[in-house]
Amino acid sequence: MRLKSNIVQSERYNPLISIIVPVYNVKNYVGECINSLLNQTYKNIEILLVDDGSTDGSSAILDNLQEKNVYVKVFHKENGGVHSARNLGIEKATGDYIMFIDSDDWFSKDCVESVVEIIKKTSADVVRFNYVKEYGSYFENKTNSLIESKLYIDDDYKKVLRMNLGLVGNELKNIQDFNFLASVCFGCYKKEIITANSLVFT
Repeated sequence: MRLKSNIVQSERYNPLISIIVPVYNVKNYVGECINSLLNQTYKNIEILLVDDGSTDGSSAILDNLQEKNVYVKVFHKENGGVHSARNLGIEKATGDYIMFIDSDDWFSKDCVESVVEIIKKTSADVVRFNYVKEYGSYFENKTNSLIESKLYIDDDYKKVLRMNLGLVGNELKNIQDFNFLASVCFGCYKKEIITANSLVFT
């Protein structure tokens, strides 16, 4: 899904993508998450690892990764929750676009490249995508059932807002049957939009 477009970017335009990862006591999972980012087919990225006061050894793992990888930047802070960690990541990000991922999740190798290809073709301010729910050997592809894959411009984008509001009314009775992509982890966002409007997590 792509939101808003006026001018198509040059095919040679390679935006810097900032990927923000809040980290708190996830030493058993964070390695796989970060490896999925380091192995992206699109290389014009920066990976911002925000340590939210971890006490389980996650901090040392992050510092070690920063020493070995030019793509990685680590920031340590007192524990304040995932929202404050993401806000610090936004503050430190230098990219043209921002993506978010939780430290126990991972991106497919071509995730960022696929998003950038859409940005190049449409100049979208926001690109949203589907995900896979995985628990051990169980996995399920989750797709958004409220919208079709297309470019949304001007007032048409209001249709998308419904998706971001989450469940309402009788929908709450069957949460397992409802596919929605309200999480910020299922999208890529133009940083200028975030900073110009002073958007923060609360």
